[in-house]
Amino acid sequence: MGIINLLIFTFKNINRIIKCKFILTTPKKSKYLLFDRERLHFINNYKILNNLHILDVRFESINLPVLFKTLKNSGINNLSKNYIKNYIIEINPKIIFTFTDYNPTFFLLKKLVKKTTFKTIAIQSSYRSITIFRIFEKKKYTEYESDYYLYLNDFTKNNFIKKIISSRFINIGSFKNNSIKKNKTSRFDILFISQYKSHFIKDLKKVYFRELKILKWLIKISKECNYTLKVAIKSNISGKVEKLEICKKKYLKDFGFLNFSSLVGEDNKKNNYNYIDEANIVVFSDSTLGLEALARGAKILSYPPKWYSVKKKEFFWDDKFSYIKFRKTLKSIITMKKKKWENYVKNSPLKPKNDDGNKIFHKIIKKYG
Repeated sequence: MGIINLLIFTFKNINRIIKCKFILTTPKKSKYLLFDRERLHFINNYKILNNLHILDVRFESINLPVLFKTLKNSGINNLSKNYIKNYIIEINPKIIFTFTDYNPTFFLLKKLVKKTTFKTIAIQSSYRSITIFRIFEKKKYTEYESDYYLYLNDFTKNNFIKKIISSRFINIGSFKNNSIKKNKTSRFDILFISQYKSHFIKDLKKVYFRELKILKWLIKISKECNYTLKVAIKSNISGKVEKLEICKKKYLKDFGFLNFSSLVGEDNKKNNYNYIDEANIVVFSDSTLGLEALARGAKILSYPPKWYSVKKKEFFWDDKFSYIKFRKTLKSIITMKKKKWENYVKNSPLKPKNDDGNKIFHKIIKKYG
C-alpha cells in the first residue's frame, strides 16, 4: 500500500477510525483467536473458549505496539495484512476461527504467517450467493485455504465455496441454530420472515418488491382460508438488539397494510426461532433463518430472487413468481402430512443438517486446543 493508497484508504474509513479504540499494551498469548468480532454473540455462552482473544479487522480497535512494530519492519506496504500477521505472531494461537467466511484474508493466513502450527476454522454464518464471493481474486483461487470449513448446506458448498477455497468441508448446518433447542408446538398457521432493515432503505418497492408482494398475497389467502398470519421482523442486527416496539413502528411506516398485533420478533421472552417452532409453515424470500427453519423440522415455502435459484427445482423453493402457483403450493404444504413432507425434503441440497450443541465444533476445538 503506497502513501497515496493509504491516504485514500484512511479517508474512506475516517468515521470508523475516529471511533476506534487504541490499545497501548502488547496482546497476551492465547489459545484461541477469533478473526473479526462480527457475530461474537454466537459464542457468548461457550465456556470452552474462556481463553479467547479477538482480532478486530473493522477498526473496532487497533493495537498500537503491533502497529508500530509493523510500520518499523515493513513500512506502509501491505500494512493491513502485515499488521494481522504480526498480531497473530504475538498471540501465538493454536486455533484461529471466524464467522466471516467471506473475508479473503482469513483464507490466506496460513501463507501469510509462515512456520506456524495453528489451525484455521471458517464457519458459514448465513446463506451465501455467488455475489458474496466476488471479492475473492480468481488469480489467487489456488491460495485460499483453511483447515476446516463448517458450512450451512450442500448447495452453497458445491456451487460456490468449493470452487474457490481448499479445505476440509463439514456440513454442520447453522451454528447459531444448533445452539437453540427446538420446541415444536403448532400455535398458528403462517410465519413470514421479513428481511426489512430500515437503515438500508433507498427504494422500498425496488429493494423489498418480493416482500411487499408476498405479504399482500398472504393477507389475501389468510382471509380466504381463515389462516393466522404472523410476520417475524428483525430486532437483532449483529448482536445489537433494538426494542421490539420501536422495530414494529419502523416496519409499519413502510408496511402500513399490516396490523401491529401480527408483528413478532426477538424480545426478553422469545426469539424468532421460538416462532418458527410454533408455525405450521414458514414463508420467506431469501433468508438464512428460513433455511434454519427447514433444519428445525418446519415446513417452508420460498420465492427467492433469481440469483438464489437452484438448478434442480424444489417444490418449496422456486423463482417463478405468480399468485396462482404461490397460493396452490402454500395450501398444498400447509395440508401436507409431516411424514410426507420429511420424505420430500430429506435429500434436498438446500436443507442444513443438525449438529445440536455444535458438537463437531467442540470436537475440533478440543483436538487442537
